[in-house]
Amino acid sequence: MRDRKVQKTHLLMGKICKMGSLSLLGILLLLSFLPIGHGQDLASLQKKLDMLNAYPDLIVFNGKIATMDPSMTTVQAMAIRNRRLVALGTNDDVKFLAGPKTEMLDVKGRTVLPGLIEVHDHAHTFAELHRLTDGSLVAKYGPEAQMTFARSATVDGMVKAVEAEVKKRANELGPGKWVIVAMWSGRDSSQPRDVTGPATWASPASLDLYETRAIARAVIGRGLISLASLDKVAPDNPVLVRAAGQVPVSIYNSRAVQIVRERMGPHGATDDGKSGGGVQEYFLFDILLKGKTEAVADVLKMEMENCLAPYGITSLRTRMASPAVMKAANWLDHRNDLAVRWAWINSIGFSFAENVVDFYKLFPDFRGHGSEYLWYIASSSEGDPFRCTQAGKPRDPNRNPADLYTEPCNADPEHVDYATSEQWKRLQGLIERGIRVDQMHGQTDGAYDSMFFMIEKAIREGKITEQEIRDMRIGLEHNAITRPDQKAKLEKYNIYLTLQPFHYFRDTLQFVRDYGEQYLTWGQAAKDFTDTKVKFTINTAYHLTKGKPEQIGQPAPASFQNNSIWPHLDFYVTREVDGKTYLPEQAIDRVQVISAITRTPSELMLRENELGSLEVGKLADFIVIDKDYFSIPANQIRTITTLLTVVGGKVTYRNARF
Repeated sequence: MRDRKVQKTHLLMGKICKMGSLSLLGILLLLSFLPIGHGQDLASLQKKLDMLNAYPDLIVFNGKIATMDPSMTTVQAMAIRNRRLVALGTNDDVKFLAGPKTEMLDVKGRTVLPGLIEVHDHAHTFAELHRLTDGSLVAKYGPEAQMTFARSATVDGMVKAVEAEVKKRANELGPGKWVIVAMWSGRDSSQPRDVTGPATWASPASLDLYETRAIARAVIGRGLISLASLDKVAPDNPVLVRAAGQVPVSIYNSRAVQIVRERMGPHGATDDGKSGGGVQEYFLFDILLKGKTEAVADVLKMEMENCLAPYGITSLRTRMASPAVMKAANWLDHRNDLAVRWAWINSIGFSFAENVVDFYKLFPDFRGHGSEYLWYIASSSEGDPFRCTQAGKPRDPNRNPADLYTEPCNADPEHVDYATSEQWKRLQGLIERGIRVDQMHGQTDGAYDSMFFMIEKAIREGKITEQEIRDMRIGLEHNAITRPDQKAKLEKYNIYLTLQPFHYFRDTLQFVRDYGEQYLTWGQAAKDFTDTKVKFTINTAYHLTKGKPEQIGQPAPASFQNNSIWPHLDFYVTREVDGKTYLPEQAIDRVQVISAITRTPSELMLRENELGSLEVGKLADFIVIDKDYFSIPANQIRTITTLLTVVGGKVTYRNARF
């Protein structure tokens, strides 16, 4: 028995050596003093290992640990040292490795999964909306760090409400202070109301947000609230008026435009004060908290600890166009204080460089470089500049075009004048230079055709090879509609799609409403993607938090608004939401679903050798859940609760029930 245990220890040391947890020289020295067989006292061996600090830091046991490795191995226990997994096996085999300072974690028969990877979560933009509305910043940074609401269910009423609220806040805060006002439809979101109209799937809160979007676009688009009108109402204050929630509609006054341009450059705001989604990207961090890196870091930490870790999220992939956020994330990384890993995409060049194509001519392709917690993966931009479809004419030609999900394409991609589409011209420049592009918003079939056209143009002109394109792992966001004939090219060019129920209900069903029931099968056909080997990930693109809808700001079915990630996963197993089933033939099995939020995302984030499964040598990111995901009835997946979240062997969230 003693020889067997010594041999096991040697095997463990070999694994640790391979992983770099101890230096090779140190292991060789250790082995030179550890003869296998007789004459080696086990107590002396244990003492030497203790002096070398070679024992696991943490052992997890009594679990049903689904490793999600290629063989779908399930084990009882695992050992972690220096943030990585060093052993997997039975309780007895792994517990034997414990040392004097090893922490023992009994999960009491619960299911353990690899950490969930959220590949479309702009934590910083969610954090801005969240913290500007919940009052948490006022005590530290003053009353101007609070966004208030103008409420009305009509366009004319909203104009009056905005002007009244801006004037009121300017008087309360005094000259020179920021006035930040958000437009909301005015309904009490806590009260139910009749759910009618085209989006009959939606919760009342969702319809409130659609109304808000329409009202805000009318108010600003028609110039009913403008830079000039805000100057009259609050001449001595910088003013920002925006739509509530994640709706990219906003307007500044003259004082605000001047400040924004001083701090962000000429592209921070237009001459007429309009600034769309960029406001959500950088306003709080680069304008209001300008130069306060620790303050920005504090806001990011709140978001990670309260809105990501409690839901089992251990890594995220996000586009960043805020210099302050990048600086704060780096600041946290150097202090080992990131609760979630960030794979970041550079969109600063797209947002602020004078000549973006020339900017990226000099930008090296550093894909994959960084630390364990913060690394660069690609360049990209926000927006869906070629949002059209080949489906044909809208079903109702009398419908207001502004109410359509998307417009029919005017021409085939080969005949589109790309010189008139600045974003796609910039994207073409990246592809031709072999710089990885990712997280492009391409949810329509017209956008996919455009991507294929640009790829094939670059290949045809000898600027890049097909294999280089495949190696790029291009990511297209928010899949809503895909023509059946496009799946072959998605697989050919190794393009990854991201699927979210949020966008199925917001976009796919609107598309079907506008073009006809025959196109329902174009929407998020997960089973078809699996069968045709099209890569896809599953995620939420949703602000997982408690709060009022006007603070969270995303339309979704009522069952998704329970502050959990699990209803989003449930949908792809059951295809059922709020009592209605959508394309049950496109359901996929549980292993495929959990793989699409663990293993496949790790590929998209260029970390498949580090993340996505629980295997020896990989980073120790895992979660413990309260029900067995693999055996409970499918429609109970939505009820799962995450009890423990661990990143690199460090607990980032512990539920009171654990």
